[in-house]
Amino acid sequence: MARRKLNKSEAIRSEVTKHPRAGTSGIVQLLGEQGITVTPQLVSNVKARMGAGKKRGRKPGRRANSEMTVSQLEAAADFAKRMGGVQKASAALATLERLR
Repeated sequence: MARRKLNKSEAIRSEVTKHPRAGTSGIVQLLGEQGITVTPQLVSNVKARMGAGKKRGRKPGRRANSEMTVSQLEAAADFAKRMGGVQKASAALATLERLR
């Protein structure tokens, strides 16, 4: 009977699917226990191609500060203008916050 050649990438994909929260070194250790020698670099490359790596971008549920209305922004701009600039208005608000 012909024995099928071991595909390390398939073994890595299988372990990543079984243990999605395991890190790269964890996958290397799990496969090592099964007698499959892989490098962390290979595991990392396979995970990246699978899309199982870290997701970048904004976290769900976080939004830009869109709670301010246009009239509130206009009032803030007017306040900054009366105070002599944004820096002075910001310093005044910081002082007010410390007094509270």
